[in-house]
Amino acid sequence: MLLSTISPFKKGMLTLKTDVILYCERVVEFLTDLVSQMPTRRYVKVLLEDLHILVAIKMSHIYQSTANGLFRDMFNLLSQFLQFTIDEQTGQALSTEEIRLEHYEHLAKFQRICLKLYKEKLTILSLSNLATIEKREELQTHLSTLNDVEFINLCQALHVRVEFPAEVTIELSRSFLMEVLLTNYTKRKDIVEIVQDLPILPTEVC
Repeated sequence: MLLSTISPFKKGMLTLKTDVILYCERVVEFLTDLVSQMPTRRYVKVLLEDLHILVAIKMSHIYQSTANGLFRDMFNLLSQFLQFTIDEQTGQALSTEEIRLEHYEHLAKFQRICLKLYKEKLTILSLSNLATIEKREELQTHLSTLNDVEFINLCQALHVRVEFPAEVTIELSRSFLMEVLLTNYTKRKDIVEIVQDLPILPTEVC
């Protein structure tokens, strides 16, 4: 399993374990194939999201090493397909307005849970404008007021997995779970916005 492979990876081993890196690249490629096709996407996507696969990969030493450019590119492709804004049952692309409403509904539910659990500490978050708390820095500031026990309880109330199976050696620390929440609730660009930001003419970068 990819999670078990990337977790014990040490920075000093990155240049030696080329076979492991190659294996991880093939697994990411396989997962990308699965989530890019409707017959398998609706089942695999739920599993990968439950396992926090994007955060686990992004926080691994393999991804963080600049020497593994191909792996990083393959991860970006997996991320785009996994977060692609379509109706999971029909396969129809969602409009910009549908994407916005779905995102705001997701945030509103998050606010209600925060207010119910920790009214004293998260009142400002719960009553803030949605456009404010969808910003990464703002959301992180609010959540940082919780102690570790409160933070874990909030994750569980949000149905966020707080531990992996025993065979997976990744520890779901507070920093890991914080990244999961920030990834889930902050605004991200959809494919249309990403394409619009691309330069029309070649540059020194791309």
